[in-house]
Amino acid sequence: MDGSITIATTIAPRDIANQQRAIHSWIEHGFHVVSLNDVSEIDVLRPHFPEIEFVKVHRTAKERFGRHYVYFDDFMAYFQSISQEVCGIVNSDIHFVGYENRLAAFMAEEAKETLVFGPRMDVESLDTRRNGVEFGFGFDFFFFPRRLSEIFPATELCLGLPWWDFWILLLPMKHHIPLKKLVTPVAYHIKHEIKWAEEPFEVLGEVIFDHLSKEGYSIDIGGAGKATYCYRIVDGASQPIVIDKLSKLASVLSILVGDGDASQLENTTQSLTNQTVPVVWMHEHDAAAVLEENKASFIYYMPIGTTIPPYFLEYMISFFEEDTDRV
Repeated sequence: MDGSITIATTIAPRDIANQQRAIHSWIEHGFHVVSLNDVSEIDVLRPHFPEIEFVKVHRTAKERFGRHYVYFDDFMAYFQSISQEVCGIVNSDIHFVGYENRLAAFMAEEAKETLVFGPRMDVESLDTRRNGVEFGFGFDFFFFPRRLSEIFPATELCLGLPWWDFWILLLPMKHHIPLKKLVTPVAYHIKHEIKWAEEPFEVLGEVIFDHLSKEGYSIDIGGAGKATYCYRIVDGASQPIVIDKLSKLASVLSILVGDGDASQLENTTQSLTNQTVPVVWMHEHDAAAVLEENKASFIYYMPIGTTIPPYFLEYMISFFEEDTDRV
């Protein structure tokens, strides 16, 4: 094994072609890929994935949850057995797109002492990824120092089932390990029907919140509201980072369109203030005189009364960055 970052995943014995394309994108970025599976699945999968390493696990959650889900603990045990200083976990149907010359090096640097994670962008196809929507109920890729694998107590959490993606973030927070959320869109997921069974959601939810209560978290919320609560905790505690090129050098002139009361104007301008790139704004009535001399990298027209998420302009700029990445 060379010095590249190892990504560990569990490849499912279905939807083979999509996972082949996804995992090939990781290899193209320079990552070493390992899949942890039951031996019965390895025999089926190995011919389809000759470029990766398979690791046999000695137990799965099949008896309890019906499939060979691999325990989160076994991923941590695997990482403790290798020598690489930075490790990763990525869901097997996530495609890394863009930044081919820099993504692995970026993760190797950023994840030396911190946990770097991010959400996926749900798309109809990779050809229409500019119409992608950020998945707002969990996260799909994680890169971290190998020593992080030693802090987790044993649980029944499994990849492919709910809650492990919050567990891997919330426990390090209590151990004062900084979190960095990559807001540049690099991870894409081709949409398909998601069928969460109620039993693992409820049972494993109780598992994670029992452990979190022992770590000092106090969460008195029922049902799916717990996931939203966890998402907000993680999002509020993490530092947003970008893969710099255009985004760190860019500036945006926002032209405010239409009319609105003071409250609407304040909401709109506050959402611009919260962006991860510098923004200057002015009303359309005042813009004509300065547009000819405008030196901003981008112009964004925004109706008064609307708001945008903190990373919206970062997302937009990233698509220009992707187009110029090979220049």
